[in-house]
Amino acid sequence: MKKIYQITAGELKSEIERDSSVETPATDILVYPDKTKRIIFHGCRPHECNTTDVFFLLDTINKNMDMVWNADGEKKYLGPNAELLKQNNFYDNLSKH
Repeated sequence: MKKIYQITAGELKSEIERDSSVETPATDILVYPDKTKRIIFHGCRPHECNTTDVFFLLDTINKNMDMVWNADGEKKYLGPNAELLKQNNFYDNLSKH
C-alpha cells in the first residue's frame, strides 16, 4: 500500500502527509461505476479535521489508489480515477457520510 500511495501522491506526498496524520481504520467500501470496489481510509490534519483532510480509496485487486484531498477548502483529486471523482463531487459525498 505504501508504494501505491507514493505513486499516487507523487510530488504532493509531503504536503498530503502533513494533512493526514490522524487516520481512521477503513470503515467503508465504495463501488465504482465499473463495479470495482475501493476500501476507504480517512486522514486529517491534527486539530483541524474539519478543514483539512484526505480520503484514500484503495483498490486492492488492481493495486491502485485514488485520493481526494481537501486542504483548507481547496480540493485536489489524484489517481487514475481523479476526473471521475471530481465530476461526481465525491469529496462532498464522502465527507457527509
